[in-house]
Amino acid sequence: MPGLAYLFMEAAETNRAMPPYKRKQKLTSWPEYSHDWLSYADEETQITIRPSAGQVSRWEQAIYISRELPEIDRRLIWLVSISAAYRERGPNWKRCGRLLHMDGRTVKRRYKDALLHLYYRV
Repeated sequence: MPGLAYLFMEAAETNRAMPPYKRKQKLTSWPEYSHDWLSYADEETQITIRPSAGQVSRWEQAIYISRELPEIDRRLIWLVSISAAYRERGPNWKRCGRLLHMDGRTVKRRYKDALLHLYYRV
């Protein structure tokens, strides 16, 4: 069961790292940068990390596995996984509870039940 939880957490991080479905229009001007050859990138520079092929295949596997669940459990698992993406402390149970109109402890219990149900189903 922890393997399934890790699979969905990684899939949520991969989902967030994927490029947008609609490309932004490219600018024709050069970005401002420091001219000193010893300088590093400033705080405003964003580095985009694209997911690897293995991460994308595990993301597809998570989507395929989640089809086995009812819609309520599927939404719950993906909501919790997305709330935990790139977060050290894990899922934000209180925020998930607000979105689902439940208490955070109830969300956590239902999440564990949904993962257990999926574990025995797969």
